[in-house]
Amino acid sequence: MTVATTTGGAGATAPPLVLGPAERFAEVRALLQAAGYTEDEVARRCAVPNVYAFRSRHDGRTAAAGTADAFDALLHLFLDEEALPWDEVRALLGAPGTDALRALGLLADAAEPGRCQATVLLYPTRALLVASDRTRWPDGRMPDDVVYPAITTSTEHFVAMLPETPCDDLLELCAGTGIAALLGARTGAHAWATDVTERATHFARFNARLNGADNVTVACGDLYDAVGDRTFDRIVAHPPYVSNAEVRVVFRDGGEDGEQVTRGIVTGLPAHLRPGGALYCTCAVTDRRGRPFEQRLRDWLGDATAEFDVFFLPRSSHDPRHYFLDRAIGGHEPWSALERRCDALVRLEIERVVYGSFVVRRRPAGAAGPPLTLRRRATPAARAIDVERLMASETAVAAVAATPGGEARLLDLPLATSPRVTFALTHALVDGDWQAVACHVRVPAPFLIDADVAPWIAALLARCDGTRPARDVVRELQQEGMAPDDAALGDLPPLVRALVGASILEVPGGM
Repeated sequence: MTVATTTGGAGATAPPLVLGPAERFAEVRALLQAAGYTEDEVARRCAVPNVYAFRSRHDGRTAAAGTADAFDALLHLFLDEEALPWDEVRALLGAPGTDALRALGLLADAAEPGRCQATVLLYPTRALLVASDRTRWPDGRMPDDVVYPAITTSTEHFVAMLPETPCDDLLELCAGTGIAALLGARTGAHAWATDVTERATHFARFNARLNGADNVTVACGDLYDAVGDRTFDRIVAHPPYVSNAEVRVVFRDGGEDGEQVTRGIVTGLPAHLRPGGALYCTCAVTDRRGRPFEQRLRDWLGDATAEFDVFFLPRSSHDPRHYFLDRAIGGHEPWSALERRCDALVRLEIERVVYGSFVVRRRPAGAAGPPLTLRRRATPAARAIDVERLMASETAVAAVAATPGGEARLLDLPLATSPRVTFALTHALVDGDWQAVACHVRVPAPFLIDADVAPWIAALLARCDGTRPARDVVRELQQEGMAPDDAALGDLPPLVRALVGASILEVPGGM
């Protein structure tokens, strides 16, 4: 699902939803369940792979065009945003169910007499039921505090990177619908959902009640102001990140550089994240001249930077000048704004806008080795479990390397080449014989690695099968004349550590 946000705002407006009694929410849940209103059924009937790929009939969908049963009525009302006759809705959903929807403010009279329309989007996602604001507004003017849908591509990226492991206390900042808090609450955590707008917190409260999530607390406030001095095991955020000095749409605009809210989230970690806990954030950030994002993030942590590990997992990047030029060409911004935008890029030394996720983990007491700072390109296949494995591997390698002679100990481990690795050898004619002169190694997923290595590394990778220490494999290759001798090879432990750190070599079963 995509959301257009280029029209002028209509200011803050009262949310339509009613926080009614628990019985009404139970009636609505029962109605939706009986109608088969699930994510799988939406995907099946609408011929899409999942709910994130949903297209309404306004956007050209031809599947599921009729209104034959209760599911069709719910689909056309709450996802297609169409008005239907009250009589038809009552016939398909039943009078009690229809009355429950109306009592909670989910249905209201349409402009045309005798017809009703949904006041919000209401959709199944990740075994939850979630309400958010409509995408179509009178005169095209949406509220400045509009609540962003939880079934957009960017939200899909966000929730895909959230761990499903249990924790005691979770905080979702910039919560909107509260989707991450609801997911966290399913693991048994007490989850907090906070947002700067009253409208979003109203929606989040409604969604918590709709899903029967009694262990979710919703509060309104600017970032951590809403939770006072409380601390958490896990903090998650999908903040506004579009570069716009004037905040016109709250869920979208992130200040002049797009990082205003993200900075506030990170700078609050020393006061609110417990040792061993982590922040998981998905947004767009910037690389600047001589200062990639992961280094600047450490500056935001201030004097506490040594207490944190940083893992930056970008998915894509672009030249912001091209982005602003395209917006001007498309009529989304006046040409007069283009010069101002470009001047800001030069002043702030912004070279690339980078979209992806990052994890900031507070090191537990007594953690071995220096704090980690890692940047790894995430592919569409990357999921939370891959992030956790990456962090665990890097932490284990760093812990071994931090001990006396530890880096050399890596050579005593039975390393195996990742099954995802591919390599390409380049041969050249040297003194009448073809010789390998270059080797390119690639790991395509879940984190993309493209690396040029010495040609003999191809032979090393071919023989690292997890049954012998890496040191023995290297010695064998040296004896066969396939690897340089020790003098020419240089310092082997850092090389092996780099190959392990790049997930080219792995330790079977972990370290």
